[in-house]
Amino acid sequence: MNVTTRFQPFVSQLKDDRSNKSFIFLSTSWITLPDLSAQGCRALQFVSPREGKALVNHVIKNVSVGSSDVCEIECYLDNRCLSYNYGDQGNVRHKCELSDSDHKQHPNDLQERLGYIYRGTENECSSNPCSLNGKCVIDVADNKYRCHCHPVEWKKISDAPVCFGARDNKYGVFTIKENGLIDTFKLVHASGSGVRCNYYTLASYWGCENRQDGRDILLTVITFSNNSALPIASYSKEVGIIGGLCSYYTYKINGTTSDSKELIFEGLHSPLWVTIGQEFRIWHGQDLTGCSEINNSGQTCADITVPDISVQGCRVLQFASPKVGKALVNHVIKNISVGSPDVCEFECYLDNRCLSYNYGDQGNVRHKCELSDSDHKQHPRDLQQRLGFSYRGTENDCSSNPCPENKKCIIDVSDNEHRCQCFQGFSGEHCEPVRTGGWRKINDDPVCFSTLDDRYGAFTIKEDGFIDTFKLVHRRGRGIKCNRNFPAAYWGCFNRNNEPDILTTVITFSNNTALPIANYSETISNTGALCRYYTYRISGVDVNSKELIFEGLHSPLWVKIGEEFRIWHGHDLVDCDEENNSGHTCADAYAWYF
Repeated sequence: MNVTTRFQPFVSQLKDDRSNKSFIFLSTSWITLPDLSAQGCRALQFVSPREGKALVNHVIKNVSVGSSDVCEIECYLDNRCLSYNYGDQGNVRHKCELSDSDHKQHPNDLQERLGYIYRGTENECSSNPCSLNGKCVIDVADNKYRCHCHPVEWKKISDAPVCFGARDNKYGVFTIKENGLIDTFKLVHASGSGVRCNYYTLASYWGCENRQDGRDILLTVITFSNNSALPIASYSKEVGIIGGLCSYYTYKINGTTSDSKELIFEGLHSPLWVTIGQEFRIWHGQDLTGCSEINNSGQTCADITVPDISVQGCRVLQFASPKVGKALVNHVIKNISVGSPDVCEFECYLDNRCLSYNYGDQGNVRHKCELSDSDHKQHPRDLQQRLGFSYRGTENDCSSNPCPENKKCIIDVSDNEHRCQCFQGFSGEHCEPVRTGGWRKINDDPVCFSTLDDRYGAFTIKEDGFIDTFKLVHRRGRGIKCNRNFPAAYWGCFNRNNEPDILTTVITFSNNTALPIANYSETISNTGALCRYYTYRISGVDVNSKELIFEGLHSPLWVKIGEEFRIWHGHDLVDCDEENNSGHTCADAYAWYF
């Protein structure tokens, strides 16, 4: 196979999400790459770090990372991110807070925070080009700013005030009255003196007034009917100490206190399609998780309103009826674990590439959600039988196959119309093949890894440069076993639960953080142990393939001479289900250099 076709997902992401010049960041502030794609690359120029500082009120995502470099990568991968806070906690994992604004737009929100560093970017929103009723966002299609209007029209969806308490699952329920797209919710206090988290403190509508939680700390959470929280606030988890160690959601919204008349939540990243009769719930945060609720009392009653938003410039998806027992193969771009099909559908909305999804009910709390960038109308032969799954496509402009065979159809979310672009590895008006790099062997002797007791294999980089991914080529060793009664395999496990295309070989940095070169899922132990380990699939590869070629990185990675990487069996990486493992695999390691 032509090697350029092995990395189509990576080059596609560059063309879809970034602009004319290609830039990444790792250890330096501004690194220029070869012009891998003529258009569609995101550009970020990071400014110097500010120690002892953090930007508040604009955090859109909290992640745990191994280093500040990885936090910077996370910011680059999230198209909304314009700055980040990094907190070195003195252990292996550290806090990384991504924000959709910066210190130039909101100088008053850059505050002192011990143990943190803040790093902003040079971007077109820094000059505050939008009016007071507009939010500035960067469009990754051309790296230019757009002004998104804040909603000004609200409509009430509750007939009577919805009341919720603070303990014993006393949530409030409301249902949707008409189909449509919503951007967020607003709660307006109607009655009730509020809730208390302690008998000796004052009641408040949306939080707790005590020495642990300030007046700007909010605890009111809106969830789906399965009690999964809607992502309409920048949630943090507060540790509770009353009645045992536990945690509950808290957050801040600029200008809102626990006694404000109105609680307007943050806007969703993409509008959410809701249907008549769909149920949502209002919880006090401690009641939602059953944490520190023993001394709680009182209730708040509120009217529920939603904004009237225009669909112009918003993503619109109309889902078709589910096809039970079916799944679309060969087009999965993202694997995630979710609590319900509603959340899987919501995840499809949030990923602008998604045109269909597969949902697999595994009979436990978490289920499989596979997002695809195509559908059954474009690829009818790829809609196949899969027990326990359901497939759901969408009505979209690409369904009629409007593009020639050598071009891929994508939906432009700015106008919800299709565009035809060359497949990855091809360019020009007639989509002619281009070559952008090649494989280079890294190790001198085969790198061997086992399956338990931290027996990873290590290799070090021999030359500086940008790489896209790694490839492992089996050299010797019968492979690994996850059960003595089943045959060995090079890259995964043969057992009664794992299919032969489920892979468990993971490449990590030297700090054991996995490189994002596969669509990892977290698989729950099947031996009764409370642990999870990484599994994934790569099209055309099984556990005994001669070569294991990983997927391309979302952006090229700068590596330097002497930098160490490690090869792990997934069980051994997290010490999960490894007690019955045996055997080893020895492989040559290759990197794709640009």
